Amino acid sequence: MTPVQVPCPHCRGLGYSYPPPIVTCRPCEGLGRVWAPGAPSYGCSIVLEDRIPGEIVTLGNGDHGRILWHSPSGTPMTYLGIISEFDGHESHQPIRYPSCIGVASVSVSRMQGDTSTHANERSLDMDDPIQRSMFYNETRKAVDK
Repeated sequence: MTPVQVPCPHCRGLGYSYPPPIVTCRPCEGLGRVWAPGAPSYGCSIVLEDRIPGEIVTLGNGDHGRILWHSPSGTPMTYLGIISEFDGHESHQPIRYPSCIGVASVSVSRMQGDTSTHANERSLDMDDPIQRSMFYNETRKAVDK
């Protein structure tokens, strides 16, 4: 596994300057880490967040793995199951990568599935006693108003 972020060379990963006066490190903005050389795109036109879970990808840094899932909240992250380049063994230990990392190649491309919820697309089946009772209850509510 090749890191996509490295300790900041200016503050040596501290996030501030030392000795006093203590000032926040400007190159890393106080985080203590910066992108590795070439990161995050690594010269690739595809990014990790555009790929679908289940696809096998090779990242721009050389890591090879299956996309397990995308983190929906906070900082966009994608979790990969790394595949060993020697024996092809897939690790199911999720490794977190920023979703802006470049993807060099996609080994298994899958079609995007149907993401629609299909809510309220079907008509009521009046032969179904459950739907019939729901229909009559809604009709009564509308009449009572």
